[in-house]
Amino acid sequence: MTIENRLPPRDLWPEFKVSKELYDSLPEKLNLAEEILDKNAEKHRNRVAIFFEDRKYTYREVSELSNRVASKLVELGIGPSDRVAIRFANVPEAVIANFAIIKAGAIPVTLHPRWSKKEVLHVLNDSEAKFVFTQQALLSEIEAVRQELKFLKNVILVGDEKVAEEKGYLSFEKMVREGKK
Repeated sequence: MTIENRLPPRDLWPEFKVSKELYDSLPEKLNLAEEILDKNAEKHRNRVAIFFEDRKYTYREVSELSNRVASKLVELGIGPSDRVAIRFANVPEAVIANFAIIKAGAIPVTLHPRWSKKEVLHVLNDSEAKFVFTQQALLSEIEAVRQELKFLKNVILVGDEKVAEEKGYLSFEKMVREGKK
């Protein structure tokens, strides 16, 4: 399926004009993870980027962690325009996975944690997502529709490597450990 098949009709597109100056200042290829995360990691390496409960992650740490996960996604065959889904509560791994997907050249597809299995099924199939990142607490809706998912290759589970291994899923923590900075 091409991108043209996914866009609304042109007459529904918003009117937005980019000035020549702005257009000329943009790189030919723009990666938002590099623009938002990596440039801040260069300037503010040790500044805290994420506060979550008792954990803190600096810009450098978030950049390195997302690089590691991105390198493993590329090894798994993820590339430009592939879709990778994310289904998390509000946790740091959601940010890291999102940046990793973008760094791998893929498109993140967000699945709201409160969606039903029917909604999860629809979005995963419609987006043609090849992988989905999630946490154990949000796994049940994905498992309930697993046999109906046409494009999903595997689940990337955060939190418990043993459970991931037992279920035949990929482990987020293992990807972080084995990925390249």
